[in-house]
Amino acid sequence: MVKVQRGVCEIYINHLIKDNIDFFLLRQSKNWDFLGLCIGEEGDGKTTLIQQLALYMDGNITLDNCVFSVEQFNKAVDTLPKGSAIIWDESDELDATQLRKVLLAVKRKFKRIRDRNFKIWLITPTFFDLNKYFIMHRIQCLIRVTADGLNRGYAYFYTKDRMRNLYLKGKKEWDVYCVRSNFSFNFTKIPKGFPIDQEAYDVKKHEAADEITDELETSSQKIARYRKECVKRYYRQIKQLYKSKPRQKDAAYIFGVERQTISTDIQEWSNAEVSADIDVKNSNSEVTNVTTD
Repeated sequence: MVKVQRGVCEIYINHLIKDNIDFFLLRQSKNWDFLGLCIGEEGDGKTTLIQQLALYMDGNITLDNCVFSVEQFNKAVDTLPKGSAIIWDESDELDATQLRKVLLAVKRKFKRIRDRNFKIWLITPTFFDLNKYFIMHRIQCLIRVTADGLNRGYAYFYTKDRMRNLYLKGKKEWDVYCVRSNFSFNFTKIPKGFPIDQEAYDVKKHEAADEITDELETSSQKIARYRKECVKRYYRQIKQLYKSKPRQKDAAYIFGVERQTISTDIQEWSNAEVSADIDVKNSNSEVTNVTTD
């Protein structure tokens, strides 16, 4: 371990990791961009490690350098000083759809990232969900964090070549062990005097995750409503053209859902139509009674 002083904070970094980070910093000084990736299971220590590496790369990081959504990332890239490190920590609970949004946001900002010499770290629980373009052409290194039983602080480093090889060989079976890392190393807990308040970090992360989850649920509801309306129109048109109802199995295949989903959709709008029909009949009955009286 090498001791590094950053302000009032002392951090300890494995010498092999330090050598590689120093190389990336040298490349960046010659106008190459840096995008690093850290993966690992929930709670294994991804954030603990990357925060310390980011502090080594940028001694002025604060909570403003830590982002958890597209909006926060865009703001950081547009407002942070040149040479800043940015940590994008994706929530372990979010899905591959959100990860694609993350990568798209990074891709759109690549020119400014290079012009401003930003150092970007992506933290995500998965590896093989990533777009092949980023693995092959953008990400400079991979760090896989793991735990040994109840003990945290273990990680594996992959250079660009080995990371690419791992992606190509392991994607089919999602096997992160099929290619050996360049080396393994240990890392420490967050030291005293660290410039990022960990409680504030967790609050910011959870708030962003809640907002994204609400957004995803809203999108799913919109898709479900649209599908139900399409199923309804489909059934009516088939019945009108062929004088018979289509099979639920065929409808499920057409709309790319389970047969039970189609059955539920039919039941919902059928009940709604029956209810509306009853209301109309009751209304007509009331009008007739008033006239008779």
